[in-house]
Amino acid sequence: MTKWIIAVGVVLALVGILLWQLFGDGPSAPTIATRRIDAGGKSLDDADVRPRSAKPSDQPADGGGAASEPELISVHSEEYHHRLDTGFPDKFRARAAGCYTGGGDGDRKLKLGYKLRSQSGMVSATDIRVIESNIGDAALERCLIQAVQDEQFHAEDMPDFEEEGDLFIRLRALKKYKSVEEQIREKQRNR
Repeated sequence: MTKWIIAVGVVLALVGILLWQLFGDGPSAPTIATRRIDAGGKSLDDADVRPRSAKPSDQPADGGGAASEPELISVHSEEYHHRLDTGFPDKFRARAAGCYTGGGDGDRKLKLGYKLRSQSGMVSATDIRVIESNIGDAALERCLIQAVQDEQFHAEDMPDFEEEGDLFIRLRALKKYKSVEEQIREKQRNR
C-alpha cells in the first residue's frame, strides 16, 4: 500500500510540474529568439511601444497627438512571435519557390540557420548557414540559399531587432507559394 501512495504522489508531482511549465509565468508563445537587441546593441526586453523616432520627451503628456510613423508592436506580443515563427519564414519560402521547377524527389529538404534582422522597418535574413540538407543538387541548393538572402520586405510596425532563427524548406511544400499558372506550366514541363 505504501508503494501505491508513493507512486501516486510522484505522478501528482510530475503533473503539477508539467502544468506549472505550461501555464506558469513563462512566455505565452514559443519563440525562436536567443536574444533581443536594437541596432545600437541595447536590449529590447524592456522596450515599450512607441514610434521609432519618438523619444519619451517627444510624446505629449496625455498620450495624444498624431504620429507620422506606425506604432511598433511589442516584442512581448503574440503578433510579434507569430510573425517571427510563421509570417516571415513564409515570405522566405515564397521567394525560394522560384528555384524549384518540380521533378525529382519532392521530399528533399533544406534547413537553414540565419539571423533575422529588422532595421527601420526593413526585414532581412543575414548570416545564413546550412544546418541540414539532402537536396543533392548543388545549383538548386545555392539558388534556395540566395533567394532567402535576397529577400527583403517592409514591416513598418516591427521594432528594430536581431533574432536567431531557422528555416525549413521541403521542396514539395514550395508549390503552395506558386501561382496556379506556374503550377500548370511546371506539370506540363515534367510530363
